[in-house]
Amino acid sequence: MTEEAAIANVLVDPSHPLFVPLTYRLAGRIAHVEWEDLASDPATASHAVRQLQRVLGQSAVVSQLRLGFEAEACGADLQRGRDGSPQGLVSPVPPPADATVFLAARLVAHALDVTRRLSSELRGSSLVIGIVTGPRTLAPMFTDPNCLSGLYTALFRGYAEAGVAAVLAVESDVRSGTVAALGTLRSALNLSGYFGVPLGIVDASLSEQPSGWNWVFGSDAVLGIDQLELDPDGVGGQPRPTRSRPLVVTAAEVHPETPVEWLLAWRDHIESIKLTEG
Repeated sequence: MTEEAAIANVLVDPSHPLFVPLTYRLAGRIAHVEWEDLASDPATASHAVRQLQRVLGQSAVVSQLRLGFEAEACGADLQRGRDGSPQGLVSPVPPPADATVFLAARLVAHALDVTRRLSSELRGSSLVIGIVTGPRTLAPMFTDPNCLSGLYTALFRGYAEAGVAAVLAVESDVRSGTVAALGTLRSALNLSGYFGVPLGIVDASLSEQPSGWNWVFGSDAVLGIDQLELDPDGVGGQPRPTRSRPLVVTAAEVHPETPVEWLLAWRDHIESIKLTEG
């Protein structure tokens, strides 16, 4: 099997778990790139992600991580700080006129452009995972949350066509919205089977498995941000990856000042775990 085929087969027939820390601003720090450039220049962003991928020796990377970008693309003001961290929503915004308008919006086009570049540049060395904002977090940003189903469908198709191996819907640690909002992802879940691209949910507030979902990273399946600084061998209650869900993800974005050594220690530890069936 060629190296490219082996990487592509990782999620189908995994030999070991994959550690996928949710990193983006950390990539900017490692590459000495300011948030403004990371968020606006696809070539700069893809270079930063590739540089972090080499440092961490990752078999899978997230192409971008800007929770709420779907609403920002429609005009929402999240009052981001200089480092890109959202400070709060000013007011909900109306949905876009249609999917074509949404996909052409600068922030959405940027996310897909970075993803296409990484899918091409990392082919054979690392999988690329697309990120969407989870519905519990995103719904309050729109005046009509019913628009989310169409936005997710358009964005999932865009990611799949850009070459991702999987898509994760990531919730923020702000407790807003309801689990019922997962219904807005159903149309994208249907496309998941069509494209052969898994769709997962990352929500540390979930304590139960929602019906119909296989890739759910709830409270018992994510690595807490506060655990990263600890010795992996001494941490109890760690997520247990399985052959059907071989990823270990962090509960939220890794802080940009996090020492790389912490992530390397967790990568080595997680990749040594024996996958169980399930």
